[in-house]
Amino acid sequence: MSLFAWNCRGLGTSLAVRTLTDAVNEKDLLLVFLSETKAGVSRIKGIQNKINFTQGIVVSSDGRSRGLALLWREGTEVTFKSYSHSHIDVVVREESATTPWRATGFYGHPDVGKRLLLW
Repeated sequence: MSLFAWNCRGLGTSLAVRTLTDAVNEKDLLLVFLSETKAGVSRIKGIQNKINFTQGIVVSSDGRSRGLALLWREGTEVTFKSYSHSHIDVVVREESATTPWRATGFYGHPDVGKRLLLW
């Protein structure tokens, strides 16, 4: 199991996309979780094509903030459980593993006093 989680702070520049592409190509990743993408579904779909992760769940941005994506390669068995503007929750079954495991990508407010708003 190998995961990559990245707070993108936006995927609007070619440098951000190139940085993501380079990071994904360096490793044999199963899942990629992106937070604060500041992007809609069509932008994320284009990025998916660049990194060859054709499957995924995208929570579109809210204007110029937020946005989440959980991406994986075709052939990975992922069962969707739930999502919100602050999380994506899935169950993953790997061929090599005897039991499934759960992956939850979460993006919370950096101010500890405001984190309860996300739950």
